[in-house]
Amino acid sequence: MSAPDELVVAGDPASCSRLGAVLRHEGARLSERRAGLAATQHELAAWRGAAGDAARGHLARQIVALGTCADGLDRAGAEVQRYATDLAEAKALGRLAEQSALTAGLRIVDGRVVEPWGVARSADAARRLALVPQVQMQVDAAQGAAERSRTELRRTVSELTETFAVQSGRLRGMPRG
Repeated sequence: MSAPDELVVAGDPASCSRLGAVLRHEGARLSERRAGLAATQHELAAWRGAAGDAARGHLARQIVALGTCADGLDRAGAEVQRYATDLAEAKALGRLAEQSALTAGLRIVDGRVVEPWGVARSADAARRLALVPQVQMQVDAAQGAAERSRTELRRTVSELTETFAVQSGRLRGMPRG
């Protein structure tokens, strides 16, 4: 059986929020390094000749790649933090559904609202049965909110995975030294 607060919506908003903060922090660190490389590139402007041109070109590609990665990490962090907020809201809706089920004498099993096992008076069973659709709507609303947010997170992660793969390939393909 699931933990009581995991009956309707699973997940840990606080951990997601911390992860988002770490991603954004790493993005900011890369931005600082990018700024340092840009300053170095500016200082290399006085270096004339083919070697200077090659060094500046190499540095320019690294600066673009670092900027893209920094922006991607910041975007990923922002998206994970948005997801954490949405997850917290969905969990709150889930707790309301759980309380409604408890008050109605119903159970939530694998996202479905069901009557408990056992003997009951027909009036009690009829009352509980009448409340099943209302409580199920609450469960569905909480789970739907969480799933919509997860879908958006997956979409962003897929886009950023492609972005990072392209930048990684470009950086690996750069000449060394």
